[in-house]
Amino acid sequence: MSRLFRLILFFSLLVLTFDAIGAGLARHFGFAYEELAPAVRVLYVLAGFTAFQPGRLMDGFWTGLAMGLTNATLGWYISSLIGVGITWGQFGNNVLIYITIIWVSLISAGLGLLGAAFRWLLMRRRTTA
Repeated sequence: MSRLFRLILFFSLLVLTFDAIGAGLARHFGFAYEELAPAVRVLYVLAGFTAFQPGRLMDGFWTGLAMGLTNATLGWYISSLIGVGITWGQFGNNVLIYITIIWVSLISAGLGLLGAAFRWLLMRRRTTA
């Protein structure tokens, strides 16, 4: 099993765990589940940062993309089961669901790439200093 695959698996499970715990807390304490979105975005950046290796900038992109796809499908389903956030039935048609899944996946891929680029800059700065 490759390092990238292990990281994708780890961070995808992490985001699902975060979704489940966050949804449970939101339901229990009565706050809007959507308020946790900034924390999830930080996870995407962290995943990209962790995935980066010299010469492998796109590993951050792929890790973020996989996390976002997992979050926008299984994570969304988990939070719907717990009873928070927007349920799939509220969208009315499948086209909006697919657009949302694609949008979340692309945003997370971009954030993963941002995390990888940040680590690349840090490593580059360290070697030139």
